[in-house]
Amino acid sequence: MVSIASEIQSRQTRNAKVKALFLSKPAKWISVKELAKVAGFASWRTRVSEVRQHFEESDNGTIQWNGNSLDSRYRYLVHRPIGPDAAVPRERKLF
Repeated sequence: MVSIASEIQSRQTRNAKVKALFLSKPAKWISVKELAKVAGFASWRTRVSEVRQHFEESDNGTIQWNGNSLDSRYRYLVHRPIGPDAAVPRERKLF
């Protein structure tokens, strides 16, 4: 059985790795495959969400999704987009 303390430590470590990946490639799109290698196959989406929340709460930018469910990619933006720059490509409809 996994202890709560070890689970918290594991999450913090994976979050730190995801954060480091985004910081090492500002404004560059990162594939889900690359994120899964760092954060884990089943938990990469949660790690991205938690890191995005951290960036936004500390006013250190945001993580943006490309809007494509068939080829998802994410990128770290140092500044949160405003005005016309805030537009994100819309997700394609599957049907």
